[in-house]
Amino acid sequence: MKLGALLGNRQGVLSVNELLTMHMGPQDVLLNLSIDFTDDLTSDEVEAIISELEGEIKEKFPEVKRVFIEAQSRAGHNSDKKSSEIII
Repeated sequence: MKLGALLGNRQGVLSVNELLTMHMGPQDVLLNLSIDFTDDLTSDEVEAIISELEGEIKEKFPEVKRVFIEAQSRAGHNSDKKSSEIII
């Protein structure tokens, strides 16, 4: 199973805004995700989905040792992305 399929088929997840990895070693990967959750979820439900995702990712991809998930709207992510662009 690919990571995109695991994330894309999750109820409550609208989209994955960004997926970043940092390889600390051959079997030590740090995964950072920005995810847009549906607006009808409570904070407890978002926390539960994040915990489930972290566990499933580490189980299916044992090289991923650390997972950080940011709950962020697509619009908020795009705004942050524009503000961090370097203009030369």
